[in-house]
Amino acid sequence: MGAQAWVTWVAVAVAVAGTAGLLSWKQPMLGKDGRWSTSRTFALAWSLVVAWMLLTLLAYALASGKGLDWFAGDDGPLAPLAPLYLLLLGGPYLALFGAKGIVGARVEHGRLIKPRSTGRASVRELVNNDAGTPDLADFQYVLFNGVALAYVVIPFVLDVGAGLPDLPEEVALLTGGPALAYLTNKVVSRPIPVITSAVYSGGELHVTGAGFRPGQAPPVLLLDDRPLTVTQATDTSVTAPVSEPGPAATVTLTTSTLLQSNPSPITHPAPVPQPRTP
Repeated sequence: MGAQAWVTWVAVAVAVAGTAGLLSWKQPMLGKDGRWSTSRTFALAWSLVVAWMLLTLLAYALASGKGLDWFAGDDGPLAPLAPLYLLLLGGPYLALFGAKGIVGARVEHGRLIKPRSTGRASVRELVNNDAGTPDLADFQYVLFNGVALAYVVIPFVLDVGAGLPDLPEEVALLTGGPALAYLTNKVVSRPIPVITSAVYSGGELHVTGAGFRPGQAPPVLLLDDRPLTVTQATDTSVTAPVSEPGPAATVTLTTSTLLQSNPSPITHPAPVPQPRTP
């Protein structure tokens, strides 16, 4: 096996193992609300991919006997690094820092609610909004960054000895353009109502969360697609009388502005144990 083939197989094995470990750990990709962060995930992905390629080229230079002199010259294996790969990195980091600033400012001024996720983080949150429904802006950002990563990684793995793939500059637009659309959505999107708990007790359903915004009309509460009569509604809680729901029942909420929440299972408080009589 030649040096190039050996280095390629080792690099691919390291990439697969590292990706599996990172997906299992999850923490670097999660935002402050406990959900998968689209901007954080792809900024990290691009950083790791570029670092992985640079280390692979270093390993190939040493294993093949080319030495560090191989990197010298305008036509060396790192020639496309600037400005192409700096542009590829720029889009995801623009999205990361921009989204952090925009969302933080909207939360601070009360124009956006970001309740912490109470469930298990899922990779589906990369393309979903806080209510768990698909978001077109997030989806296009994930899609085009995935395509751009494929344009970079596949040619590199097929021919490590050729150095960093010299891609058309238009490929950089696959990260920069979607980043602008992603940030625009962060600015103009309305707060999504999010249910964090739904508890049945004493003939009433108590739903808590954020972004319910009753306004001039109370939100619509649906129990398994059956509307309930809301007796009390605030921005963070809704109460409605109901007969005891089944064990698999779910509740959803639609605000007066027709924004729909995530479906939430209903919990029943544990019965209070009665004292034993002597």
